[in-house]
Amino acid sequence: MTDQFPEWLVVNQVAVEAESVTVGATNRERWAWDRKDGYSGADAKTIISVRLIDHGTGCAPGEEMSLFCSRDDPLRALALQGCGPLLALAWQIREQGLDDGRARAAFFGRELR
Repeated sequence: MTDQFPEWLVVNQVAVEAESVTVGATNRERWAWDRKDGYSGADAKTIISVRLIDHGTGCAPGEEMSLFCSRDDPLRALALQGCGPLLALAWQIREQGLDDGRARAAFFGRELR
């Protein structure tokens, strides 16, 4: 990372479906590159994604985390730090009953410092 781009995550993925809520993030530098090129930030490489899944069993939804960086990637530690905050956003979306559009408007581009 350069001094111009300190390390933090930016939400670049929000998807709400009937049975799941997915929230993902990229690092600040990739977000800035995508935005500089005139894109929304959604195409910046997602390095972590979390998902709440309602299995329809009446039990609490399952929580999943996916990492999209190798074990030796310097961004791995940053991605792992984002797991809790991203799950908190997914739960907030679910508890507030936000649809895909409202969730995206509320959280897409949010910085997780």
